[in-house]
Amino acid sequence: MPLRKLNLVVVRSSNPPALAEFYGRLGLHFDLHAHGNGPEHYSAEVDGLVFEIYPALAEATATTSVRFGFAVEDLRGLLTKAMDAGAQLRTPPRDTEWGLRAVIVDPAGHHVELTERSPGWRVVRQDDNGNEFLVEARLTLEAATALAKEFEARGHKQLYSVRRETSS
Repeated sequence: MPLRKLNLVVVRSSNPPALAEFYGRLGLHFDLHAHGNGPEHYSAEVDGLVFEIYPALAEATATTSVRFGFAVEDLRGLLTKAMDAGAQLRTPPRDTEWGLRAVIVDPAGHHVELTERSPGWRVVRQDDNGNEFLVEARLTLEAATALAKEFEARGHKQLYSVRRETSS
């Protein structure tokens, strides 16, 4: 039977309270936990995924080589909060096939992908009178760009543009 869903991510930090505060400023809500004789750690749940921050007991337990990501609703707004909370910008926002994406480095050194999912891209044709018509929707950026170029190469006088779908 195949794996169905990732449900747990555990990171380690030399300063778990500070890292929990950082992610708390980005919208995660942590509780302090301890299981049996295990160490106290911070735990938050997001859409069925448990995200935990444990203390790094030695250099060998560092998890900074692990990269993880979060889907977000407002990438630029969240980036501002992250930078104000001590993150470093690793990769500035750019459109990708997965949506608007940026990578930050959290205060513990983890690379964190933040992606604002977009419904997709569309190609719109504008005629000589300024009327606009939908050619095709729900495309990747690459497919929409290729389709617009294909129509432009046919020599029509109309203008073809690629636009991000809006969620409303």
